[in-house]
Amino acid sequence: MTKKAISSVLGYELMTKVQAQSCPVALTGVDVLAKAKTGTGKTISFLLPALEHAVAPPEDPGQIKVLCLSPTRELAQQIYKEAEQLARFHTGVKVQCVVGGTNIATDKRKLKDGAPPAILVGTPGRLNDLLENEGLAARLKGMRCLVFDEADQLLDMGFRPAINKMLSMLPPPAKRQTLLFSATMPKNVESMAKLAMKDDFTFIDTVGEEESTHQHVPQSLVTCTTKTQMIELWKLVQQAKKDPNHKVIVFFTTARQTQVAAELFNAMGSETLEIHSRISQAARKRVSEQYRKQENVVLFSSDVSARGMDYPDVTHVFQVDSPGGFRRPLPPSC
Repeated sequence: MTKKAISSVLGYELMTKVQAQSCPVALTGVDVLAKAKTGTGKTISFLLPALEHAVAPPEDPGQIKVLCLSPTRELAQQIYKEAEQLARFHTGVKVQCVVGGTNIATDKRKLKDGAPPAILVGTPGRLNDLLENEGLAARLKGMRCLVFDEADQLLDMGFRPAINKMLSMLPPPAKRQTLLFSATMPKNVESMAKLAMKDDFTFIDTVGEEESTHQHVPQSLVTCTTKTQMIELWKLVQQAKKDPNHKVIVFFTTARQTQVAAELFNAMGSETLEIHSRISQAARKRVSEQYRKQENVVLFSSDVSARGMDYPDVTHVFQVDSPGGFRRPLPPSC
């Protein structure tokens, strides 16, 4: 059933490097710590073994079997969508996504009414709310697989205390498989791996000493005053839009800056999408889908889109202000 979904729903024919190296190992049941670049197919790398846990006997209708942890709402929604596609032909395998910015009462009702999802995807804040106050911990006593996606971003965004609290309410490492995927492997990720995983976990490195992205992607710098910043950005965006198949994304360091710039460009007749924490989760999801599917489109974004998002065929990436304003490094393409 999984193979059928991979070929007919997802349309994949060949495995990526990280999938080829991590899936055979993870499917044996051992804990896996994997280093792989963003955009290389990590989602399937952990969803494939996670789904095997979800469908394996014995059945326990009262328990969630897989928990996937994501740093951002957008990435959680993306994982949720791909998990649903992968589980399409497995009867009775429910997938649910819980993130901040949505009605927690709806999450609570879905978790308590009838059988819970086999796979639960979420962000740390909402998951901890449900674990502490809504009885989710009881549903996770039989959890078989715990997944951390973009682990370095989770820690860079300050989620370490939330993760520690969550781990104290989940089954211990000896009673579950843990899959931890990260684009980089700093010391804080290694220390979290030691806390969350069994001692004999397998480390898979699909990055190695590869050439850094900045060495083969053309980049340039424009220096200007704050007063002329929007004028310079206007010129750059209009130039990029001359590409007949343009797809532009502009990163800003704050949500407010993103919002103001988008309002200014739209008022000046340059249609611009915007995604940041000042708009509702429903709107963020809608904009993300629109940008993913459209051509000849411009998106202004805060760092909620800076890691892990599946935006194909982007032609131009701009960063406004110093990347040092971010809480973590920009994606390599920036």
